[in-house]
Amino acid sequence: DASFEAAFAELASLPQAEATERFQRLAASSGGAVPDQSYANRYELLSCAVSEIKTRRAAGLFSVISEYADIFRGDRRVRVSDFPTIKNELEFYAAETAEVLLGDFARTGSEESLDKALDLSERLAGLGLSLEAVKDVEEELERAALAAAEELGREPSPELLHRLSKLGRVAANLGLSDTTFHLQNACAPLCGKDGVPHPENFLPLCGVLGIHPSPKVTAKT
Repeated sequence: DASFEAAFAELASLPQAEATERFQRLAASSGGAVPDQSYANRYELLSCAVSEIKTRRAAGLFSVISEYADIFRGDRRVRVSDFPTIKNELEFYAAETAEVLLGDFARTGSEESLDKALDLSERLAGLGLSLEAVKDVEEELERAALAAAEELGREPSPELLHRLSKLGRVAANLGLSDTTFHLQNACAPLCGKDGVPHPENFLPLCGVLGIHPSPKVTAKT
């Protein structure tokens, strides 16, 4: 109801300490002035607090994860699998950070979040990590891919094609196969055409997604 919506919005805007305190009060309260204490409402309220904390901490986690990953990328003789504790930490925090970045991109179209997600995914690629938790955000990414498909059909601008290439690389690096599938379907109608707008941007996207454009398009570039 309206009182819950208002409390939900207010909680999301609070710093961590205040959000935690407010959640504890609201979750334990009942009555018309605050949300009821049903499991569903308390779950949503807690989810809001957790999301707010994750979002605020994402920048710091990104820096930590980047430095961790660079240790193992810089010397291939040092394998992350040889250090189980560090591997577990890296997997957990990487998944949390990727979830925040990709969720923000899916909801807002933030180019900055997509760029950071791409940077993160490329640092992590090839390290042998399991980032299953990232798949929790894939449903949102699928919707973003479908929306991009509609836009691609109307106006395949260079900016859109470049954005889809970045999203395709993130999906490949993180093993998000459903997102890759939707991106492939989005590009399929253009692949059979002999002429496509901005082939210099379209062909790299085809390479990322592993699809084959018309030979005539390839010959023109």
